Amino acid sequence: MSLIDTHTHLESFAREGALPATLARAQAAGVEAMITIGTAPDDWELYRGLAAEHAATGFVRYTVGLHPCSVDAGWEQALASLENFWSGPTPRPVALGECGLDR
Repeated sequence: MSLIDTHTHLESFAREGALPATLARAQAAGVEAMITIGTAPDDWELYRGLAAEHAATGFVRYTVGLHPCSVDAGWEQALASLENFWSGPTPRPVALGECGLDR
């Protein structure tokens, strides 16, 4: 059976320098892939970079989206920039979200 974590937020692990150990623990537990969920423009580039670092294995993939808790005065520009992730450099997102449909 394949295990894929479809909803992770790896930002804090990456910013604290704990990401390699976190990913190693996930792999040791049998997780074959992780999808890290973009919530705001400040994590989209980070997540694209993480996906690029793991492109050979596909272990980390990412999404881009704007969660309602991340909406601020620049929300229209943020949404407009989403298109760049779908048509810009690879790797591209695997989904649109997080978009807060759970609220």
